[in-house]
Amino acid sequence: MTDEAGGPRVGIIGPPSDPQVSLLARKIEEAGGRPAVLDVPGMPANAPFEIGRGRLVLGGVDLAEIGSAYVRQIGSWWPLPRSEFTADEWPAQRQVYEEYRVEEPWRVALRQVLVWLLARRVPVVNAPERNVLHWTKPAQVWTLARRGHDVPATAAGNDREALAGFLERQGGRALYKPQAGYVYAKVLDAEALGCQEIGFCPLQLQRFVPGENLRVYVVGERAIGAGVLLHDEGPDSRIGQQGVRVAQPPEAVLAAAVAACRALGLEFSAVDFQWDCNRAALLEANTSPMFAGFEEMTGIDVSGALARHLVERALSRKPVLHSSQQGRNLM
Repeated sequence: MTDEAGGPRVGIIGPPSDPQVSLLARKIEEAGGRPAVLDVPGMPANAPFEIGRGRLVLGGVDLAEIGSAYVRQIGSWWPLPRSEFTADEWPAQRQVYEEYRVEEPWRVALRQVLVWLLARRVPVVNAPERNVLHWTKPAQVWTLARRGHDVPATAAGNDREALAGFLERQGGRALYKPQAGYVYAKVLDAEALGCQEIGFCPLQLQRFVPGENLRVYVVGERAIGAGVLLHDEGPDSRIGQQGVRVAQPPEAVLAAAVAACRALGLEFSAVDFQWDCNRAALLEANTSPMFAGFEEMTGIDVSGALARHLVERALSRKPVLHSSQQGRNLM
């Protein structure tokens, strides 16, 4: 939406303290838009809202004024300062934990409702049904494999015998990856699998592919830039981060990143490959990647490209790409 004050109003869904949020807000202004930070993760305690017939208001912002929106984060972070406590420390933290355990599910549902309703009015990047791909990584892998992408052999589940068979077929070792979230990836062998608790915590195992971790940022139908994530020895690029080296992968790799986003219905993503001179194996497409640090280390203007895309989407107000139109065959 535009008014006398200037360009279209673009919503950024996420906490104001997130560096990605503040950087993108500045770039939206530079692109001629008017950013509105929508603190959906702060609902309901820190962000008063109203959901009524034909009316959506959050933190004093009438969402009817929003022309497009970007989803950085909907949920909230774990409220406890760390995951382990002594017996003496735990009683003081238990009330916080119990409140989170009981109340957070309905708070998350409420936030999702607001974003889904907004997405039925205006373009939302990425659309809610696309964002859930972060939590359903096996669906990503199988979708991309069906579309002909070079994806490492993968197995997911909690059937220990089946996972052991997969591990044996991969030469006795494979990469253990979390379904989503904050568990670090690691190399797993048969002995480690035997010690792993998987009854209530399913695993995703993937054939280990040597090489460097290449990340390609995609906005719309264009690869914006790429970099190799430098880190300590090990399979997880989040451990011992040392920086990013700007990369110039072959056009075929850039095209594969764009095609992967198209297959998954993503308008913005950071697509990760395991890359060497012989192969670029596609690992996953991140639905809401961080980009502020990447920009600082590489000079690649990811946020500027995303801001321009959001402003263009707000001006065109083209129909939103829902699962019935794009990325529909996920399985």
